[in-house]
Order: sequence, then structure tokens, then C-alpha cells
Amino acid sequence: MSSLNPITIVGGGLAGLTLGIGLRQRGVPVTIWEAGSYPRHRVCGEFISGNGQAVLKRLGLLGLFEQAGAVRAHTAMFVFGRSRSPVHRLPEPALCLSRHAMDALLAKAFQGLGGELRQHTRWTSGEFGEGILRAAGRRAQPTDRGWHCFEVQRA
Repeated sequence: MSSLNPITIVGGGLAGLTLGIGLRQRGVPVTIWEAGSYPRHRVCGEFISGNGQAVLKRLGLLGLFEQAGAVRAHTAMFVFGRSRSPVHRLPEPALCLSRHAMDALLAKAFQGLGGELRQHTRWTSGEFGEGILRAAGRRAQPTDRGWHCFEVQRA
């Protein structure tokens, strides 16, 4: 039994699952509450650039992503509605993998480390006290003009 205090993570997306994996690797008891289920299709999060790849490597997950079929992107463009930026060369290649594969891989790794994953379970306590982290990836309330999204596409 761990003498470390348990952590509850509300939101099982990329940030919540990755944090949960890192904590479990250090022996911290972790429960993740996720309103949805895995695997799932989502547009966001299929493009890992910058420090994200270093985090995956440090956690021992980069090889799993590559085995799952991740590809390297050397260029990208930004898309906002009908507007598109020119194609830009990336300073370092980004890692691209479908969210369907990514979420399934991370959920399996988290559970394989002994993490408790509560799928189809929405956090209903409005309180976020000690040991409870919000990693939902959404604003608590939409902006006055509604939700605004943009995507990055591998060019």
C-alpha cells in the first residue's frame, strides 16, 4: 500500500492520462474521472510538437506511439474556418497519430500501471480541493461569442 496521498484527475484526455501515467510511474495512487470512453475519435490532439515529444520519451511512451503508427510531420499549416495559412516548415518534426489510437494507447498504459480509470463517469462535485486536479481541456463556460476552435493540419 502506498504512503503517498491519492490524486484524483478530472478529465481523461491527453493531459489527464499523461499526468496519471507520470504519477503512477512514481507510485502515486491515481483515479481519473472521464465522462466519455476509449477509444474515441477526436480531431484535437493528433499533432504533438515541441516539448510534448520529450515528455513522451521521458515517460517511456514515445516508442509505443511509433509502434502504433505515428508519423512525422515536417510541415504544417493553420486552418481557421475557410482561411488557411501558407505551409510552414517546422523547426523540428511533429508526431502525428489519430486521437483514437492515442487515447486507447494512453488509457491502456495508465491502467497497466495500476491506475483507476472511471469511464462514463462525470465529476459532479463542483469542488476542486487538495489532491483533485482539473484536466478537462475545456473552459468551465463558453466565451460570449461561443466556442472558437482552430486546427493544425499536416501539410
